[in-house]
Amino acid sequence: IYQNTVAGIGNYGNTVVQITADGFCQSVSFVRPVAVPLSIQVDVSVQLNDCDCAPDDVVKIIAALKASLTEACGLQSGAMVTPAFIEQIVAKRSGIFVEAVRLARDGGTPVFQNVTFNLTELPDVTKVPIVINYVTHSGATVTSGPVAEGIKVGSII
Repeated sequence: IYQNTVAGIGNYGNTVVQITADGFCQSVSFVRPVAVPLSIQVDVSVQLNDCDCAPDDVVKIIAALKASLTEACGLQSGAMVTPAFIEQIVAKRSGIFVEAVRLARDGGTPVFQNVTFNLTELPDVTKVPIVINYVTHSGATVTSGPVAEGIKVGSII
C-alpha cells in the first residue's frame, strides 16, 4: 500500500500498521473489513434424476455452499446476498430442488430477504452453521415475490 501511494496523499482506514520505508518509520492506514455473520437456511426436496441416483446428503450440500461462498470469487465486501444467489449454488447439486432460502445477518432470524453489507463489512459464513432442511416438494418457486423483482438471478450486487 505504501509503495503505491503518491507522496503527499494520506492513507485512510480502520487499521494502522507501522512499517520502515527508506530508513524512516511510516504509518500506513487501510480499511480492513469487519466479518459479519451471515445466517443461511435452505429447504430442499429430493428430485430424482433419470438414473434414480441418490441426492447429495446435507454434509455435501453444506460443504459445497460454504466452499463456493468463501473461495476467491465468493462473497466480497459490500455484497448484497440474495435468496436467488444461494439457490443457484445449491441447485447445482444432483437430485436437489431448492424450496426456500432464508437469510439474516448479525444473528437475526433468517427470513426470505436480500441481505446487504456495506464496504467495510465482509459476509462471514464460517461463524454461523448453515442449515439445510429436507422437505416435501411444494411446487412453488423460491425467488418469486417483491424481493426478487429487478434482481438478476444469482447475482451479488
